[in-house]
Amino acid sequence: REDDTIRATSIGHTVSRLYLDPMSAAEIIDGLRYGDERSAEPSTTARADDERDRPAADDAEFVSARDLQANGEGSDAEEGAESEEGGDSVGDDGDTSVEPTPLGLFHLVSRTPDMYELYLKSGDKQTYTELCYEHESEFLGRVPSEYEEVAFEDWLAALKTGKLLDDWASEVDEDRITERYGVGPGDIRGKVDTAEWLLGAAEQLAGKLDLSARVAIREAKKRIEYGVREELLDLAGVRNVGRKRARRLYEAGIESRADLRDADKSVILGALRGRRKTAETILENVGRQEPSMEDTDQAETATTTVATDDGAGTSGGKTASSGGGRGETDDQSSLGDFG
Repeated sequence: REDDTIRATSIGHTVSRLYLDPMSAAEIIDGLRYGDERSAEPSTTARADDERDRPAADDAEFVSARDLQANGEGSDAEEGAESEEGGDSVGDDGDTSVEPTPLGLFHLVSRTPDMYELYLKSGDKQTYTELCYEHESEFLGRVPSEYEEVAFEDWLAALKTGKLLDDWASEVDEDRITERYGVGPGDIRGKVDTAEWLLGAAEQLAGKLDLSARVAIREAKKRIEYGVREELLDLAGVRNVGRKRARRLYEAGIESRADLRDADKSVILGALRGRRKTAETILENVGRQEPSMEDTDQAETATTTVATDDGAGTSGGKTASSGGGRGETDDQSSLGDFG
């Protein structure tokens, strides 16, 4: 407010430009700040807690929901303290994670009003409560007490939505995702598109507020965009590759764009199952000087897939099985291959 005129803050301008619901922006900023404080040294965190009532000049333009709650008076603040001391809250403020995990970021954007959450079906509450305890150190925010039934179930619904996104980014087959979550391909597409947009917004907000999670957010956004694990990001970014072909190329020893430009053409052709025109198009797109596959014989290549029942959708793992499964079809019309 200046000269009796209300003006938008810098953050307000950014939120408006991104077409974000202000409550979504508040949730994202609150979560990212929580992650920053959690990964800080104990002395730094303690000092931040002491100075919370007096925001720094750079942060004065935006006060998060958690800061407002922390500044509350009387019974609300006391009840929060009692809840933590009594062990009702699942959150763990003692965690020292350096940067947010993909699941933590997927859960964060799933908590926003701009993401339509999956609802909990019969039997889901127990499943996702166990998952919540298992991954509690990854969440960007304090987990509500189980006694706060509405808030806790909303948290679990966001976790279910975030887990769907995590499965997609872990190369779980689309058919398996639709069966596991009771959704259609269009529902997956909608969740993926919304998550990509919200993560892009989170990256810009993190940069605006000088928060440390920007690189992790960018990587999570790329994984959602391409539907791949971290090791395939470089390959999947090549036009016409897609996540299934990227996996087959990777398992054939071609792990980057540079490898595509230099690798033996017979190995590339073998990984792409003898499809010469497709191979030539991909090599043209990656900038190989002589992309022609004329007179190139297909090399024997063992292909694998990560979309298996054992460990499917678990971030960071690498599960593979021999060819012939559903994930081994050459159909590239998966969500990550459009756009």
